[in-house]
Amino acid sequence: MRMSNLVAVDGEVEIGGLIAETLTEGGFNVDYQTSTQGLEQRLSTAQALVMDLRIPGGGVELIRSLRENVGLEGLGIVVLSGVTNEKAKLEAFGAGADDYVTKPFSPRELIARVKAVIRRSGKVGKAQSSEYRPQRLGHGALELHLESHKVFIGSELIYLTFTEFKILAELLRNKGVVLSREHLRATALNDTNVTDRTIDVHLTAVRKKLGQMGSEVHTVRGRGYRFG
Repeated sequence: MRMSNLVAVDGEVEIGGLIAETLTEGGFNVDYQTSTQGLEQRLSTAQALVMDLRIPGGGVELIRSLRENVGLEGLGIVVLSGVTNEKAKLEAFGAGADDYVTKPFSPRELIARVKAVIRRSGKVGKAQSSEYRPQRLGHGALELHLESHKVFIGSELIYLTFTEFKILAELLRNKGVVLSREHLRATALNDTNVTDRTIDVHLTAVRKKLGQMGSEVHTVRGRGYRFG
């Protein structure tokens, strides 16, 4: 099985070494860095970034910058931080992080979460199936390209994180049907440990990025979400 390439950034050498060792034992090729110097070049061949929030220039700003880089649109981003408050987590998710793991961390959980993010990104390990699957999903001017993970409204390219893309795709596959947060966690994210609040934050971001089309994403109180 092909190993996934990761970049890990943590300014604390002792902790960073432990992170690199853990991920290497988990089957990844790990490029560990103590700073963000030359980071985008290193990420060009990586499937995911594991990063602390406490880095020069600010971790949230770095996530935003990376999400604006078209060349890195397939990158999974996992925050691994000692900052445990909800505000920090929501800011990271709002900027485009795919997952958030707190320190001290469980090695097995970190490995599992990084693998889940890479699996959701679709950059490696795409499943082969004889079952027909449409390559595009759409609604009016909205169009999702499933292979390239690109979203268009008319001719305008809309930048969604892969987590946001997966959630929107699941809603479009079930247009008109109310999907519970539990359903979205299990099917779109393949992760039942994600909280309801995290799902809500991702969908708020989706609505904002879709502009007027975002009004098609409906909250059904006490039940979940529906598209259309």
